[in-house]
Amino acid sequence: MHAILLPKLNKVLMYDATVWRTSKIPLPPEKMPCCIANEETGELDCWCHFVLFDYETAKLTALKIEHDTWCSSGGLTVDGNLVSMGGNGKGANTVLNTSNLTRWWVHRVWGRGAFSYEYIPIEGQTNKNPTFLPLLQQTSDQFNAQTQFNIENNLYPFVHLSPDGNLFIFSNNRSILLDLKTNQVVREFPILPGGSRNYPASGMSILLPLRLKLGTLKKINAEVLVCGGAP
Repeated sequence: MHAILLPKLNKVLMYDATVWRTSKIPLPPEKMPCCIANEETGELDCWCHFVLFDYETAKLTALKIEHDTWCSSGGLTVDGNLVSMGGNGKGANTVLNTSNLTRWWVHRVWGRGAFSYEYIPIEGQTNKNPTFLPLLQQTSDQFNAQTQFNIENNLYPFVHLSPDGNLFIFSNNRSILLDLKTNQVVREFPILPGGSRNYPASGMSILLPLRLKLGTLKKINAEVLVCGGAP
């Protein structure tokens, strides 16, 4: 499940995978018809996988989503909208924009096995120039003879915008500071002990609250907390 506070609505948006069909929250009549879960068999999915949670009243508002958000990832834009990219099945090439909570954009966005990043352009335009990021290639674990596949403990890198305008990127057990204007690494941080932290090791990260006294121009010290994960 994904959960994120939408500052424009002051409510929490929650959405989940549709692969298991059942969520125990049926689609309300105004959100019908049901979604087609399997086009070959005609199987329907009449459950809600997309809700707004009002944390002041505990009220849930059921929303409709037709693409599987399994394995998607996203964040807030500068204007407070959520942009969530990727997913499973037909959701793999989609972008969810919460400007009206129902709109899906379709873009060609990929990630696995591609050691690069790309900027999603404004609607109606495309970006065919991904930028190679050596960190992703360097932190991709080697072939494991016991499991017969690459462990890939660098999927879904942790990414945070630093107060200095650079991008903090954490992958597997290493992290860098990336200049978005020049696409150059401006700082490499020490290796974090304890094993890999990204998927499938499934750790988490957060940019801790920033504190700045009014009327001062003092440099802001940013801290990123990385916790959890597994060898």
